[in-house]
Amino acid sequence: MSQTASNDATDILNAAAARIDLARTALFVPATRPERIAKAFDAGADAVIVDLEDAVAPDAKAQARQMLSEVFDAPAEFGLETAVAAEPKQPTGDGTNVIAGVREVAVRKLAVRFSPPASADGRDDLEWLASLLTESAHVSWLDAIMVAKAETVVELDQVAAILDAASATGVSIVPLVESPAGLANAPALAAHPRVSRLALGAIDMAVELGCEPRGATMDYVRAQLVVASALAGMQGPLDTPSAEFKDDDLVRADTEHVKRNGCTGKLCIHPRQVPIVAEVFAPTEEEVDWARRVLAVEDGLGQVDGQMVDRPVILRARRILGV
Repeated sequence: MSQTASNDATDILNAAAARIDLARTALFVPATRPERIAKAFDAGADAVIVDLEDAVAPDAKAQARQMLSEVFDAPAEFGLETAVAAEPKQPTGDGTNVIAGVREVAVRKLAVRFSPPASADGRDDLEWLASLLTESAHVSWLDAIMVAKAETVVELDQVAAILDAASATGVSIVPLVESPAGLANAPALAAHPRVSRLALGAIDMAVELGCEPRGATMDYVRAQLVVASALAGMQGPLDTPSAEFKDDDLVRADTEHVKRNGCTGKLCIHPRQVPIVAEVFAPTEEEVDWARRVLAVEDGLGQVDGQMVDRPVILRARRILGV
């Protein structure tokens, strides 16, 4: 496993960890091709989503789950990594702070996309998750469960119950909204205590709505997810992948469009999309400088450029820096 040292736990834990709640780029990898996981991270993806749903043929689902279990059994062999981070500093009583110690943390984690919980494949995915998490070491390598075609809070509760039983407090849920029912329930889905991000699946949504994947109707759908995300106090949604992965100009145009409309990240289906999406969502040098100065303000009290540093300002700064 790769190890790096840091004098500041916050830098390592926030900047290095693959977290889908802060990701600007999230790249899908078929569960039947686990050798692509390391390549996905090496391509620069902020988060990697191993897909047990659409990317796996119906007769290969069981094999895919077994292959994914092998990844969690031997994470280093598939490019998952840890880093050595300092524990939070502790006061000594003489006005100084000292590092209490160091610990090893996972910085390359995986999200996994499940089939809808109401489907037979989805129920099998849930059973697999419950079995996987009986081994406590597996929990540290799991960042999130993406629920395909999410429509109800009950579906999310099914996933959450398994995570709760395994004390997997750091694992979140990402509802992939792909239907009118899911859209209607988006505020409730976003408000679920385990949910860290919403995501849009435009192809299935377009089929159900009878509209084009690009156009005013899908912008309306996207706007509803942006509002639901804001109401829940989370990052803007992850936008749907651009299917035309060989058309760099179209991928860039799609990304610029959804960024203007409130999305803060985008799902990717090919490594060549990652640098394009990352560049579009990357903050400017001026924004980075401002955000760093905001977060440097002691205890979040003070001013930067004549603006009071309060909670909304701090949240904006953290979003810019992806921490």
